Amino acid sequence: MSNSLRLLETLGQNPTLSALSAADLETLMADMALEDQQRDALRAGDSARLSHLLGGRMMMMPMLREPGESEERSPADAPQRDDDSQDEPQED
Repeated sequence: MSNSLRLLETLGQNPTLSALSAADLETLMADMALEDQQRDALRAGDSARLSHLLGGRMMMMPMLREPGESEERSPADAPQRDDDSQDEPQED
């Protein structure tokens, strides 16, 4: 994991660090030996630039695919929950 990601993870896990002064943040970045371009991107809050510098993906596109008519599941194929009753409710 890169030092930039470690820094972001540390900042995200510790809410008290979000109140760091600019000077303290600079010291923290220096202590973690971040590259100058990465520091510039972090200072500017430029996530796209930081992602590019770290070799991240350009864009992620989550997609869902619904089954077609011929692929429809029968009720027997559907996943069962633990609280689903297999039997019909009994009448008293």
